[in-house]
Amino acid sequence: MKPYTDSLWTATRRPGSFAPLAAPLDVDVAVVGGGITGITAALILSRAGKRVALLERNTIASGETGNTTSHLTEAVDARYKTLIKDFGEDNARFVAQSSRDAIDWIEAIVREAGIDCGFARVPGYLYTERKQDLEWLADELDAARRAGGPVEWTDAVPLPFRTEGAIRWDHQGQLYATAYLEGLLKEAIAHGLQVFENTAVVGVHEDAPCRVETDRGTVRAGDVFVAANVPVNNRVLLHTKIAAYRSYAIAAAVPTGFVDGLFWDTDDPYHDTRTQTIGSTTYLIVGGEDHKTGEETDTEACFERLMAYATTRFGGMSPAFRWSGQIIEPVDGLPYIGRDAAAQRVCSGSRRGSRPIA
Repeated sequence: MKPYTDSLWTATRRPGSFAPLAAPLDVDVAVVGGGITGITAALILSRAGKRVALLERNTIASGETGNTTSHLTEAVDARYKTLIKDFGEDNARFVAQSSRDAIDWIEAIVREAGIDCGFARVPGYLYTERKQDLEWLADELDAARRAGGPVEWTDAVPLPFRTEGAIRWDHQGQLYATAYLEGLLKEAIAHGLQVFENTAVVGVHEDAPCRVETDRGTVRAGDVFVAANVPVNNRVLLHTKIAAYRSYAIAAAVPTGFVDGLFWDTDDPYHDTRTQTIGSTTYLIVGGEDHKTGEETDTEACFERLMAYATTRFGGMSPAFRWSGQIIEPVDGLPYIGRDAAAQRVCSGSRRGSRPIA
């Protein structure tokens, strides 16, 4: 069977269906972007009693959130050894704690709102298949401990092929990405959120109030939160601090209980693996083969390499889904979050530094 080009998440569940902006609108806060960052912000603001409008240029989850492999983890891509060197031990602790807090918040909202998204606490493993990587991995274990991570060394990685050892993070998380977003949206809409799909933001202006110009009209807002994967404001400044990468994933049906946990290897580019049960089917999801956007023109070869990796380690696979997404990586490995340069009422919070996080 020819694999789908949609992700496992968007092919099996599409959250809602919302009309475009049809008339000028006045709100307290305009949120730009209908992925996990924008919808989470919209929910928090709506629960706080703010009048919120969420503007999505395509459809909910059509961006990177719908193309993730949906790992929830504090094992960030930048690696704790690098974070301690570049930012110091205290700031590395903030990174680890913020990741734990985010997973705890997701677990709490899933429970409070009764969101049926397969949320589960699972261990995460950063492992190696090469003995020459063990010293590097041991240094990362030490750095993760210094950053306050609940980590330990293990020689027993529950994968069906030989490994040399791993760092294990307990109490990480995973979920069914689009089912989770659907649940967040329902909760936010119940608190007054207005959602507009197929409404492209073309400009954000910090006037009094702020003006958000779209291809469908203008939204006036006291504050603006930009949660788009690609910057829609401060383009020149931000594009000097970020790089775009293309990442690939496949998903194939496997026996129930095939693998339990989140797994990332030490290859460059690295691979990530996890399972997700949807209905009566359990899928093995394998991601990787990242490259800078534009540096690889033969994307079919990227899928072929990923398939070869998966087949070698997990046996014969017949992917039902395959997809790719564009990841925006900050040059220093950490997300850009906060007020835009020279702005008081326009904030951004979408440029991220860790591919597996949903």
